[in-house]
Amino acid sequence: MRRFHIAVLTAMAAIGFASIAFTADASDNKPAFNWTGFYFGGHIGGARNANDNSFANMFTYPGSPPATIPNLPFDTGGNGINGGVQAGYNLQLNRNWLIGVEGDFSGTNLDGHQTYNPIPPGPSGYATPPCYITMSRDLSWLTSIRGRFGFAWDRLLFFATGGAAWINTDYFGIESRVGGDMTDVADLKLAKTGWAAGGGVEYAVASNWTIRGEYLSYNTNGVHARSNQVPPIPFPVFTVFDWDKTNIHVLRFALNFKFH
Repeated sequence: MRRFHIAVLTAMAAIGFASIAFTADASDNKPAFNWTGFYFGGHIGGARNANDNSFANMFTYPGSPPATIPNLPFDTGGNGINGGVQAGYNLQLNRNWLIGVEGDFSGTNLDGHQTYNPIPPGPSGYATPPCYITMSRDLSWLTSIRGRFGFAWDRLLFFATGGAAWINTDYFGIESRVGGDMTDVADLKLAKTGWAAGGGVEYAVASNWTIRGEYLSYNTNGVHARSNQVPPIPFPVFTVFDWDKTNIHVLRFALNFKFH
């Protein structure tokens, strides 16, 4: 009887090990998550406009006294939030590799400005109170159309992305003299074209839902503008404003709904 018990226990152990082995084998051979399809969703995160290299230069018309401020530096960067929507399509080429395309639109509040009051005296020494000068750069939205290239490990996806970008920016510069009676102003509202690139990690939490963490860098060229006097009165000084390139760093999280 004892030998019978031992045989039964041995058989049960063998069946148990066989069952575990079969389950593991079946798990290893189950179909991987299929990333192919259209998707759309929303995102939110933080952003930084890393611009601290803008300049203002006050010039004089020919035959007038020398300029008062040569190459005055300004920091027109800033921090803010970034949120919006995205949509795209993935095509899985095989078990591990995929390509895709994505478009996104984000609202943001990246506003940066700096004021000198009074203006530091220049070579002529006559830039004294109540003269002041301000430069600002306010960003309201950014959008991009990017390609995607990724490595999929079942429900986990590592990807890189890059493409064209557009950033809507309000550039404003003002230089005021003699208590505000003479003011030089430059005001431009532009949707600048540039590029965006980055990468991230995405995970399929269900057959139709994915979550994502990603980093993106949006970039456009700088802006050069000469001031207009308000009111337009004869005076031998004008100001040139140079805003450095826009360089936005975005770290955001996204939720997507995937169509089968």
